[in-house]
Amino acid sequence: MNTSRATSAPTISISASVPTATPTPTAGLTEAAARATLRAACAAAGLDPDGARLLRLGENAVFALAGRPVVVRVSRAAALPRARRELAVARWLERAGFPAVRALPEVPGPSLLDGRVVTFWRELPDHGGTAGFPALAGALRALHELPAEEAPRLPALDPLAEAAGHLAQAPGVPVPDADLEFLRERVTELREEAAALRPQLPAGPVHGDAHKGNYLQAADGSAVMIDLEHVAHGPREWDLATAFGIPYRGFGWLGEDVYRQAVRAVGFDVVAWPGFDVLLRLRLTAMTTALLRDTPHDPSARAEFARRIATLRGGADASGWRRG
Repeated sequence: MNTSRATSAPTISISASVPTATPTPTAGLTEAAARATLRAACAAAGLDPDGARLLRLGENAVFALAGRPVVVRVSRAAALPRARRELAVARWLERAGFPAVRALPEVPGPSLLDGRVVTFWRELPDHGGTAGFPALAGALRALHELPAEEAPRLPALDPLAEAAGHLAQAPGVPVPDADLEFLRERVTELREEAAALRPQLPAGPVHGDAHKGNYLQAADGSAVMIDLEHVAHGPREWDLATAFGIPYRGFGWLGEDVYRQAVRAVGFDVVAWPGFDVLLRLRLTAMTTALLRDTPHDPSARAEFARRIATLRGGADASGWRRG
């Protein structure tokens, strides 16, 4: 990223709105219900659902078909606008030749069946895990340098939207009310702090959730970007902070040498940027509120939530946080 082309912006491009609803775990979506929707969607698309393997059941149900290298995702009906945008982003990146997950071309989608949204994707080749931090930084530089005018219409980046949504739906979860109130106040304060930031890099399309787990490396050494549902228009500093700045300064997951390699790959030292601390606290807050949906049924999530709240309250580093 050539910082000599960067221009100052009056404020950071993070939406100040608080949503009334955001994606949450797929209410009432059991594996049996998801499979029923899968069968109907496959029948309409001319695909065979027999033997489909469940890969994940949470906010979405994700299946791999047995007879073809196709992945099918089943989501709530409320996810329809995001699914449309994600498919548009995938097709834009494919036209641009950027290595990312590909939509299945013969199924235009998304489909709305049984009150649920269904999208079809090409299955990724076998991979050997995630690519390194410098490789991720280089991929983000390539993403950020794509012509913005060719991108589909994107919403403004709002890293706190889902956090606000989780808090709005939190009454009744088994965590102290004082912790929920602390998080609500923190979200309000962080919105104000974010609005006062002055990004150094030009705004444009960003991945939005560019952590290392979303950049998978195949056995042949190639790598692809996945999880395009958070792609938005916003400050590039957010992607760089998420990708390697916060793992370095916030979690201690990479050392100085690897961090400097990532900085050289992207051409910008995001930790040295004056607004980095705000982005760090934004990310840590969002990661903490994300656990609320799991606390009713997962004791380990409740324990991790308590650990993270203690970090946020005390201002200590997050190196002890559980990954994932």
